[in-house]
Amino acid sequence: MRRLSVRLALAMVGTMVLSLLIIAGTQRLAEYRSYWSLPEEARSVLPPPRSWLGLSFDKVLPQRGPPPRYQLDGSGAANIFADFRKFQDESFYLGVGLASLVTLGLALWLSRLIARPVSVVSSAADRLAKGDLAVRVPTTPAQLRSSLETQRLSESFNSMAASLERYEAERKAMIADIAHELRTPLTAMKLRLQALEDGLLPLDVKEVASLNRGADLLARLIEDLRTLSLADSGRLELRPRDTDLRRLVAGIIEDQEPRFTAKGVRLELQTPDGPVPAKVDADRLTQVVGNLLDNALKVTEEPGLVRVTLTHAGPDAVIGVADSGPGLSDEALTKAFDRFFQDRDLRHAGAPGSGLGLAIVDALVKLHGGSVRAANHSDGALFEVTVPVAGRVTAV
Repeated sequence: MRRLSVRLALAMVGTMVLSLLIIAGTQRLAEYRSYWSLPEEARSVLPPPRSWLGLSFDKVLPQRGPPPRYQLDGSGAANIFADFRKFQDESFYLGVGLASLVTLGLALWLSRLIARPVSVVSSAADRLAKGDLAVRVPTTPAQLRSSLETQRLSESFNSMAASLERYEAERKAMIADIAHELRTPLTAMKLRLQALEDGLLPLDVKEVASLNRGADLLARLIEDLRTLSLADSGRLELRPRDTDLRRLVAGIIEDQEPRFTAKGVRLELQTPDGPVPAKVDADRLTQVVGNLLDNALKVTEEPGLVRVTLTHAGPDAVIGVADSGPGLSDEALTKAFDRFFQDRDLRHAGAPGSGLGLAIVDALVKLHGGSVRAANHSDGALFEVTVPVAGRVTAV
């Protein structure tokens, strides 16, 4: 009964039935008026008309003796039939008029029933367009008094408004985070340059290297933001080609190992004996594994261990990076791939980072048609990247 189509069908059927009853009732009224307009002598020989319930308007008593007779000339009969036709026409027009009024009333009621919830949603949409992202419309039948379709429309509107409100909050938070991340290295560089200008620091190789590291940090942060922006807009271009994942991961480990050795952290690699062919963007996948290794190196202290594994499971290849750090908090397990998110425990411990590395990992892996997950193992944190070896790559 809450579906709009059912309500419309029932309203149309009800209107038709009610119109027929009204017209039939007015015809009965015409018969009744015609009967009582006859002379008394004529009514005495004719049975009275019946009501809608099939009962006589006037009780007919049994007659004794011969039945009464009524003489009627031609002009009298013509007058009787003319009166009857007149009553019939008047009753018909009266019935049509009453049926039209009833139909009009039902149409107005039904239009208000349909238009009211739509106008509520329309009003809420106007407020949303003016920037009121907290606006919502009622969704329960008691509040909305609507059909199932309009209730679903209200629920969809509320879902859209909630998404817009969430995206706007994330946008504002991201702008604040970007400003903070850019301001920190810029402030440090500005202070050093001011000290060099005032002669408080000597302009030597050490200071130049420090300024160069600050510039590199800014350049990487800007490049990370650009990568995420391209991924969001669907304009990040992938160049997939046939690649041996075993050789690719081994090359990444070889390049990264000196950094781990310098910190006193052991870097291990476990791969299958044979090649693991896949169609991927080797440069972007190198960026994915590199970001995971950067994250592992930040949280692993000497003498720690970071283990990289490559497995081939059916249509997918899985790259795992496990560290021997403190592991992930409950909050980090759910927000590890959010932009600018940094685990409070790690931040307090002094682990540097912009909070964009894992977000980039998530974006690049999804473009490859894969997935990434974060978990804890017995000795620390574990990140697993799953990519299809068949190459379901989203290339733009």
